[in-house]
Amino acid sequence: MSNISVSSVKELRQRTGLGMMDCKKALDETHGDLDKAEDLLRLKSGNKASKLSNRIAAEGCVLTNINDNCTKAVILEINCETDFVARDKSFIDFASFTSNEFLNLDANSINLILNKETDNEIESMRKQLVMKLGENISIRRAQLIETTSKFFSYTHNGKIAVLLDASLSDDNIGKDICMHIAAMKPLAVSQDELDSKVVERERDLAEAKAKELGKPAEMIDKIVDGSLRKFFSEVTLLNQKFVKDDKKTIRDIIDTGKVNNFIVYNLGEGIEKKDENFAEEVQSQIDSMKK
Repeated sequence: MSNISVSSVKELRQRTGLGMMDCKKALDETHGDLDKAEDLLRLKSGNKASKLSNRIAAEGCVLTNINDNCTKAVILEINCETDFVARDKSFIDFASFTSNEFLNLDANSINLILNKETDNEIESMRKQLVMKLGENISIRRAQLIETTSKFFSYTHNGKIAVLLDASLSDDNIGKDICMHIAAMKPLAVSQDELDSKVVERERDLAEAKAKELGKPAEMIDKIVDGSLRKFFSEVTLLNQKFVKDDKKTIRDIIDTGKVNNFIVYNLGEGIEKKDENFAEEVQSQIDSMKK
């Protein structure tokens, strides 16, 4: 018959964040020794994390964090297996803690954590969370960047995260552009920054279509140039029509300002998961703001 006290179970739960039954069992196995029970749970959480590490984790959240003077920022994705766990307070707290820690580290230290090459508090917490929630949980990716301009951000329901580096006359414009990026998914800031392979592919497609339509040879170059101009207006941020006022482009609304760069994380991008149209959700939110 076990003589483990309720207070011992409560203290072990506070130390580890794990469930009551797990803590009770560990205390039973270690005859009530709190330190040994804590070590046992940490060992078990590590073993469980290893066993679950191959399971697909495409849910979770993407988030951003910016320092007080808006010159340093981190964007990251943390995954779990189900949307149910993604809404769990323990998971949300872990994501928030990780983003705060990453913001205070350097890029190399973050890479060591992502690659599990160092013992650290974040990895220990991750393993405990796996033990507690019973799902594969991973910090999939993260970027830490700095600027001499200013960072702006927007996150849509933890599914899309946008980080914008820009010099703007009005902070509200920065937020609007971040929302625009989430909805319209530009590939680059300007034409010059587009991947040359992407541009070449569009050129080849436009030429092939013109030939298929039987257009005269002397007209094909003009047709291709026109197709490319349309393509650039659709996929480059500065040339896109602003979602809140389609009579203006993003270039028009920034006026004398400058957009240096942007980063977008889509939750589960590249992982097997069902396709969901989050862009429509963002557009719906923008439309409601116009009214």
